[in-house]
Amino acid sequence: MLLLAHAGIGEKIVSPWSKRLPATMVAWVVLGTLLPDLIDKPLYYVLSWATGQHGEALGLISGTRTLGHTALLTVGIALIGWFSRSRAALALALGCASHLLLDNVGDTILSRLYPDAPALDSALTAMTWPFWRQSFSPAPFHGVFEHMRGWINPLALVTEPLGGAILAWDYWKYRHESAIVQSLRSLKGRRERLLRAWRRG
Repeated sequence: MLLLAHAGIGEKIVSPWSKRLPATMVAWVVLGTLLPDLIDKPLYYVLSWATGQHGEALGLISGTRTLGHTALLTVGIALIGWFSRSRAALALALGCASHLLLDNVGDTILSRLYPDAPALDSALTAMTWPFWRQSFSPAPFHGVFEHMRGWINPLALVTEPLGGAILAWDYWKYRHESAIVQSLRSLKGRRERLLRAWRRG
């Protein structure tokens, strides 16, 4: 999945837990939804550019889902948050967890849409590293632009606008929160007055 999909859908997935955090922590949740890609994609492409190699030739960092996409990293951040009582770290871990979930769901959907494509299990391989496999799935592309062409698929065409719409809606609610609360209070007051009048009449 892509930037808006991870940020919007991911933030919404973990909202039952993130609601217990202060509103200021939402930014940390959103950062967490993007953190695995912010670590792994630059890491892979900088190494590839520096060495002129790609895929398995790069060794451990053989693709764009490696160390940042491991459950070990997410659990590590969560433990740091737990023991240090850092709400920011806990919010970051929630976002990371949503990223791993969405990547695995995305791989499953794409494998159904394209059954003849090579195995789409890089998210699961990275998430379970080093317990399931001791290496990461190699990147099937030779550069950033080839990678970006792979983003044009039915899943991305649905989830990216959906994620953007969720972010826009949440931003609109945030900007108009006081007006919404005031309107709800006004409606509640009118309803109560109507009920009192109806009971009297």
